[in-house]
Amino acid sequence: MADPIRYSTWKTGYLPALEGFAGKKIILTYSGGKDSSVGLYLLHRASREFNFEIEPHAVKFPHHVFPETELQKLEGYWQRQGVRIHWHDPVTSDKELEPGIENDHNPCHVCNRAKKHILIEKGQAIFGEPHSVVLMMSYSLWDLVSATLEHILGGYSSEQPGAIDENGKKASHRFLETSQRFYPLIRLKTGLQIFKPLIRYNDQQILELIENAGIPLSAIPCRYREFRPKRMFCRYYEKAKLEFHFDQVFAFATDVLKIPTLSYYESLDMDTYLDKLA
Repeated sequence: MADPIRYSTWKTGYLPALEGFAGKKIILTYSGGKDSSVGLYLLHRASREFNFEIEPHAVKFPHHVFPETELQKLEGYWQRQGVRIHWHDPVTSDKELEPGIENDHNPCHVCNRAKKHILIEKGQAIFGEPHSVVLMMSYSLWDLVSATLEHILGGYSSEQPGAIDENGKKASHRFLETSQRFYPLIRLKTGLQIFKPLIRYNDQQILELIENAGIPLSAIPCRYREFRPKRMFCRYYEKAKLEFHFDQVFAFATDVLKIPTLSYYESLDMDTYLDKLA
């Protein structure tokens, strides 16, 4: 069984990155879920030791997941830790998710676009000077494995190399979008850094830390959660009691899938990354 996540060992594994964050502001998208909650917990502890600022942003969407009682519970906990969450109201209502189901489209895509719209729309106000900002993305090791399987299965099921998926994206675009998740730290040419502090950890380890640290999660499940392909993969990993190793998954992605090198992503500017790959 994989070792539990301890702050001391996590810090050691990411030490060069954390030391480089001194004086910077780390922006993270908080959802109340396990991954973003653990990412916030770890970075909040590190911020006091490595002298950087953290600024979590959350979109209250879907609305049925964030009633006032739930917002008070989550916000109250983080306020007691000394963390202020910046909550945003979306321009999209929950009704916009329902036609997606009727038209056989994935409502999760509608939700993701609504949240991404907030990030891009408020980009200048949130990010300020890109060279002084780090964007935290809360992908886990299970996300990387799922991205790998998605690419393999998509490659065998597509009739043509330029096939369009249900979200209107070409397979090549989706491949670039998911491949960047494998790199713990990306420095874009405009100075913005992308940091992924959880990609070395399985869900079992993440959940164990949540229990041990007493971190509250959003308790109201999204009524559309079964539309997430990731959820189907994760259910299998859980039932099969699978645990993965980052180095092996990364080696497979580079040697077999031929994901782009780090230099490719570091040649992008902030607007391109946020619009196309985030």
